[in-house]
Amino acid sequence: MMTCKHKELQFKLCLKSWTGRYGRILGHGTYWKVKNCQDGWQVILSWSYDDDTRIECHARDGDGAQLLAQTVAFAKKAMGGQGGGSFVINEYGQVIVPNSKGNGQYLMVGEIDGCFWLNNPLSNSPIDRWFQLWDTGNLQSGDVWTKPYIGV
Repeated sequence: MMTCKHKELQFKLCLKSWTGRYGRILGHGTYWKVKNCQDGWQVILSWSYDDDTRIECHARDGDGAQLLAQTVAFAKKAMGGQGGGSFVINEYGQVIVPNSKGNGQYLMVGEIDGCFWLNNPLSNSPIDRWFQLWDTGNLQSGDVWTKPYIGV
């Protein structure tokens, strides 16, 4: 089971065919992806902030995030793609990569433990330049969630 709070992201490699449920919400929602950037492959949270705004939140560099990005890109290429594209992290921390051709082929490339630190392009302050996807403010029922939502 995946744990997050105050734990640096770790990625355990495990390449195998995936025949279980693949739960990426179709459409313009928020999703994980890898992208070939200036410094190589990077994990990005593509956040559907509102109806007109999509924000890219890059994962902070670290061994776990780098290995995850490289592995997802490798899997995409191995299935005939260009290397970049979306993937899912399910509630168990399993990283599932779909074939870019949309033919129903999926690979489980590994498991994560810990959480990503993501850059916050909405902030100009060094105090909240980075964020994580757990509740750090002790939210109560009915409180507004201001971070990205990723459904699986």
